Amino acid sequence: ADLGEEMSMRRVILGMCLVAMVASTAAAQEGKHVALGIGLTEHSYTDSAFSQKNPGLSFIYRLRLHTKTKDGWGWEPTAGLGWFTADTQMPIGTFSTHLGRVRSRPFMGGVSRSYRQGPMAIGYSVQGGPSFNHFSPDNAAIQAAYSAQPVLGTLATYSVKTSTSFALKPEAGIYYDLGKRFALHGSLSYMYNKPTAATTVNGTVTSTKWNSKNAAM
Repeated sequence: ADLGEEMSMRRVILGMCLVAMVASTAAAQEGKHVALGIGLTEHSYTDSAFSQKNPGLSFIYRLRLHTKTKDGWGWEPTAGLGWFTADTQMPIGTFSTHLGRVRSRPFMGGVSRSYRQGPMAIGYSVQGGPSFNHFSPDNAAIQAAYSAQPVLGTLATYSVKTSTSFALKPEAGIYYDLGKRFALHGSLSYMYNKPTAATTVNGTVTSTKWNSKNAAM
């Protein structure tokens, strides 16, 4: 990895930034089981073949079994619904080529353990579930890579199908309630997701595990 990628990963590993959780009046006020909001997220992939535009908007939520909270340790259910799109850059022959974009939609559930003291809660969670993945090829870039390298032959057909995979997401986070309608939230997470990509070139199929694991904060 180059220096920029190393610095980006270091920021993700060492840093935890607080972003505003802009919640609706009905969902975020005290006495409710669910809080909803939006935030800013930065992703860093372990494999340089994948990348996302940073920072990006993300959906933030909080689930509570009990409407009345108390100080101390507690368990809560947690669920996740994601929608991530990553640019994919891989070699065709000797050319590094923008193959297209892979979209991942993980549906996950799990448990969280947190400690609350007054308006602040800090804890960790583990979620897992299926990730539905779809790849959209950049046909113009792929065709250009083949045209510039006659040794590869003529490209007649090209397609990539990505499988449904298992996603696992450990996360640590902090909430600080500012009142009935607003809170600050910061988190650091790691998404494990390795779909199988079946690439068909002129009728010949090859399968590869794509390492789309990434850290986010």
